[in-house]
Amino acid sequence: MDILWVRLRSLGDLLLTLPALGFLRRRMPATRITLVVHSRFAGLFRGHPWIAEVVTADRGLRGYGTVLTRRAPWLRRRYQAVVNGHGGRFSAWITARAQAPMKIGFSRYPFASVYTHRVALSPSDYYSSHTAALQARLIGPFLGEPPAGADLPPAYLPPRSPAVPLDPGLRDFIRGRPFVLFHPGGRYRSKRWPTRRSVNLLQSWAERRPDCAFGCFIGPEETRDPALRTLPPSLYPVRGLDLVETAELLRRTRLYIGFDTGIMHLAAAVGTPMIIVWGASFPVLWAPWKSPYLRLSARDAACNGCRDKTCPATRPAPCIDAIPDDLLTACMESWLAMRESPAPTLPETKA
Repeated sequence: MDILWVRLRSLGDLLLTLPALGFLRRRMPATRITLVVHSRFAGLFRGHPWIAEVVTADRGLRGYGTVLTRRAPWLRRRYQAVVNGHGGRFSAWITARAQAPMKIGFSRYPFASVYTHRVALSPSDYYSSHTAALQARLIGPFLGEPPAGADLPPAYLPPRSPAVPLDPGLRDFIRGRPFVLFHPGGRYRSKRWPTRRSVNLLQSWAERRPDCAFGCFIGPEETRDPALRTLPPSLYPVRGLDLVETAELLRRTRLYIGFDTGIMHLAAAVGTPMIIVWGASFPVLWAPWKSPYLRLSARDAACNGCRDKTCPATRPAPCIDAIPDDLLTACMESWLAMRESPAPTLPETKA
């Protein structure tokens, strides 16, 4: 079976689509899956054993023109099915223009009329099922019934071969020490601490634990944050990496610490242990999928897990700002103490 799977963007959603693809390939090994993504995500999934081909479709006049006229070779092929795991306007046009007798998507999507098979979700599903399990509902029409969440594989990204080399400056900074990477960012304030608070805490760790190397991950969304423009020399600013480089750095990281972001799901996909400070996100829906992690949350906050992008009740946001620095510090120290094996060997770097 030849399937076109449309999931254009959002790093976490893309990675949480992998369990459904893995289950489908396990049940139907001859299935050939073509994954449609935005260009910036393509390199992360090329070469994945569950995906035969990765193709790109970017929004804008050129992107819509390519889809409407079927200029892209992958749109001129015939498929047995098209699965839309995205749901927006552009993905609906891709689904409509793709040539397949079976077109599958969620009935709640605003352009569900383009689907021949509509998968229904009830409001209670969003409080009882993980996103990976919800995405797997889309393969139910192939199998007769959707798989149970317990049967889905992890969201797995295999190592690159040859290995992606580390930046020489970072390699010299680590010097064989265990590497701890902290990501202070996050799109919404209700899902992260103030950046200055995170940087100050990370600096205190570097001063008390010179036997470890501490890095601060600065993604594209955080480059303008004044708290991250200049970091103390005890911290290494990890910036300017593409997603493939970020994944390979996380694979060599002893411990990742951060908030509910796409980078969290990327760390889970490469098997990096994590400590996640949890805010307004609903963990049943968005927690790392089948990966070792420790979640810190404010259980006493009545609004915990509200999923609001902004906190309408108060400043600071009680669900995340109430989590004390000392608790995260103690968890970090305990995790490192449990994992005293030698740091992973890093490949030689090209100058």
